[in-house]
Amino acid sequence: MRSPRSPTRPTARSCLQLRRGEIVGVAGAEGNGQVQFLRALAGVEPSHGTVTCAGKRVHLATPPGAIKAGLILLSADRKQESIFTALSVRANATLQVLRRYATLGFVLRQREKAPVNGMVDRLRLKAASIEQPTQYLSGGNQQKVALMRPFLRPDLRVILADEPTQGVDVGARLDIYHALRDKAAEGTAVLVKSSDAIELAGICDRVVVMSRGVIVDEIPRDELDEARIIAAIIGRGSAHGELHGE
Repeated sequence: MRSPRSPTRPTARSCLQLRRGEIVGVAGAEGNGQVQFLRALAGVEPSHGTVTCAGKRVHLATPPGAIKAGLILLSADRKQESIFTALSVRANATLQVLRRYATLGFVLRQREKAPVNGMVDRLRLKAASIEQPTQYLSGGNQQKVALMRPFLRPDLRVILADEPTQGVDVGARLDIYHALRDKAAEGTAVLVKSSDAIELAGICDRVVVMSRGVIVDEIPRDELDEARIIAAIIGRGSAHGELHGE
């Protein structure tokens, strides 16, 4: 797939293969298409190119199309795009899967509460109850609520995580790392865009580096560390005169 800001000429390294159970990081100097790449995969922004999943071509022109294909975006702007702060923890978590807990058009609350309570324990969410409005939670706990939604989907294939630990404390950050690793262990693929090289080196199986909307480098697990990621970013950014601080 080519991201919206990619060059129009074909590039051999602009193709990304994401495998089941794999966590792949997306790095690059600010403004080189990393965010647009994830959002295009989520159907939020227009894109060029093709995406195949399990050997079948999928259409990701809209967010509903991406969700139907099993790709869920965790936006960096969680309050605007990932959660509804006025709604409860329970309502946010089950928003996309209410039909699973309904009979004859009526949502059975007890059936709905059980999996949400399970996710509260799994993610170590700190809330007075699952009926607490999300606006009263800390940033880290709000991010955990955002994670609940894809975790409760039985058809989840890919998590597209844009700065998944941005603005959260150390404890919440570790809980989110564990949650993403656990989901990957279950067979879900995870694509993580992060401006934190230490974070990418710590949780990813490999990292791709983007420049001008194109994947220009790939760092395998046995070479993956903070210095290698930064060197790849600086090398590409300096070469194009596009290095920005994040």
